Amino acid sequence: MAYRQDSDLEFLREIPNEELSILVELLTKDFNGAKRYTEELTDKDLYKKHYPNHHKYIDDILEELQTFGGHTLVNVFRGGGVLYKEILCDVCDKKKVTYNKENETIAIENALIEKIFKDIKALLDKADPQKLKVITQELQSQKVDGLYMYQISAIVATAITETLTATTAIGATTLASVGASLGIGRVVGLINPVLMAATSLWLVSDAMGPAYRVTIPATLQIAFLRQRHIHRREIEEMEKNHAEVLEGLENISDKLDEEQKISLAREIMKYLKVKLNILIVGATGVGKSSTIAALFKNGKDKIEIGTSSNPQTQDISKYDISDNIILWDSPGLGEGEEKDKIHADKIIAMLKEKDEEGNALIDLVLVILDATNKDLETAYKLINKVIIPNMPDKEIILIALNKCDSVIDRVDFVENGRRLTTDQEKYLDEKVDNIKERVKKDTNVDVEPIYYSAGLKKGDKPQEAPYNITKLLYFITKKTPPKKRLVYIGEDNKEKGTDDGKRQYTRETKKSLWESVWNFVKKNKEVILTTIIPYLKPIRQAKKIVEFLSKLKF
Repeated sequence: MAYRQDSDLEFLREIPNEELSILVELLTKDFNGAKRYTEELTDKDLYKKHYPNHHKYIDDILEELQTFGGHTLVNVFRGGGVLYKEILCDVCDKKKVTYNKENETIAIENALIEKIFKDIKALLDKADPQKLKVITQELQSQKVDGLYMYQISAIVATAITETLTATTAIGATTLASVGASLGIGRVVGLINPVLMAATSLWLVSDAMGPAYRVTIPATLQIAFLRQRHIHRREIEEMEKNHAEVLEGLENISDKLDEEQKISLAREIMKYLKVKLNILIVGATGVGKSSTIAALFKNGKDKIEIGTSSNPQTQDISKYDISDNIILWDSPGLGEGEEKDKIHADKIIAMLKEKDEEGNALIDLVLVILDATNKDLETAYKLINKVIIPNMPDKEIILIALNKCDSVIDRVDFVENGRRLTTDQEKYLDEKVDNIKERVKKDTNVDVEPIYYSAGLKKGDKPQEAPYNITKLLYFITKKTPPKKRLVYIGEDNKEKGTDDGKRQYTRETKKSLWESVWNFVKKNKEVILTTIIPYLKPIRQAKKIVEFLSKLKF
């Protein structure tokens, strides 16, 4: 069986090689990345000789598509494959698309794209209405005049392809590039979990046969490639500008001063609307308020803004530390059996709460213990029975022992230049080891407790300088999801006190935070397009970018 000449597919000969890679993957690989049982393309001599130079065997690629189309239409006696328009119409019939067979192929493709996009939105509306609202707002903000159908086809093709296939590195890079240049990567990221949950709808009950697992995503990919081909000049100009700005931005890090870095990071955070939620758990008297005051520049002036809107967690106090940092203050255990049960239930409910995108609301659980307390059984009950079993991610807990300066004898700490004595360090290290061993034994989770002092606070007297607060912030930053670490930039308290000197905690924290700006930007390039490019439209070269950014007042 040879390729039947098809005017609707000839444009694929002009498509760049890397863009054809996705179509080839759809034809040859199943959802787990394994070779499709029914495919024949990879057995062809030209494929074996020239892969991945797809143009060398383009006829074999097109023949493979027509052959799968023949399987869906059960036309084994044709003596040849099925023309693309017939395959397309068959897919439209299967997806219950309203269309006119007499229309041009592109019009039928557009009808299919709009129907699939409508189906996706219906799935979202049923599964997560709030997520649909976010996606609608995101699309509205990213709309490009004259390219609406291209954007929708890119969203549909990318979402379906990423959900239903295992793409290679080349294919994944192409998909990411499309999402970044159009600013739609976040939309696809929001859609995919819903589609994955509905895989059976797309592939089993709906498709009813293995050939449709190829023809449905393949026609969507071809429709997208056709849109891209039509608008290629305009799209490539956008992508060129996008690449130039990225290259320039990668060169400016060392040329911005600290305040400019903070301003830029805040602008990115403002666009992303990132909220970092930290749940602080500790019994009365362990020093939660003094810890917050020592960590954050606005910590001393924190204002309670209410409690959770969830009735199950309403006794957990909520504080806004900055535009992007929210602290949730929960009592610990040890107030009696009845109150302990109430507190435990509320902590569990808080750990299970979701944000508007369906992810766990709490990003980090900071458990504060009193280092001078010799009886930790209540703490073990809190950590091992309440917190760890109910955390979706077992890595987000940090156990911190406050008042380390007061173990054995606080006078020794003061007389030692506000540093721990050898005996104090030995006592604390043993306590840390005991906690690690007990938690590991009870939960099989590894923890890395640290000790610090938030600074003694007596009555109306100023809070004393902290000890190891730089180490605490360093570990908090390490435990924070990478894309949310930017929220700490410019929010730390300038009064650092002293620390154990084992690392340059402040320097390493700042380095980590600023590196996360650029690492995140590289992985989420649509941020640059939406946030930074409006400021940079008049310029192109890195030198001018530096000069321009230095004058910006965010």
